[in-house]
Amino acid sequence: MNPGVKQSLAALCLVTILAMPSIGQREKSKAAEHSRFEQFKQLAGEWVGTTLMNGKPGKEMHVRYKVASGESAVVETIFPDAAKEMVTVIHRDPLFRR
Repeated sequence: MNPGVKQSLAALCLVTILAMPSIGQREKSKAAEHSRFEQFKQLAGEWVGTTLMNGKPGKEMHVRYKVASGESAVVETIFPDAAKEMVTVIHRDPLFRR
């Protein structure tokens, strides 16, 4: 076998072996991300709490969480039904993953 081919094969094997742990880590990361999103979906419903201002109770705050889009997103609405409600959509879209 040509010495250049042997070196190329050895380098390819080394790169493959070194890449294997990171591939496993990515799979664990995806599983952890899925688990966190599933936990987040469990917040679905109406929530009421009191804000803290300088360590003291402040205003009453209402938050609504709704699972949407075939359970692929969670819609968070702060101050629901108010004139200035704030809406955030949380999703697990692999196209936006870094």
